[in-house]
Amino acid sequence: MRDAQIGLLIVTPMILVMAVILYRAGALRLSSMILASLAAIVIAAVLFLSH
Repeated sequence: MRDAQIGLLIVTPMILVMAVILYRAGALRLSSMILASLAAIVIAAVLFLSH
């Protein structure tokens, strides 16, 4: 496994946690949190599989 793939495995959950924190703080609507989470997962999957 390459360093970039390890980085993706570490950073993606952090992005998801941050989206939930922002939602709970009232900074994001539910739809925005879901969209941000899905975008992060899709981007990470594409980058992970393309290496």
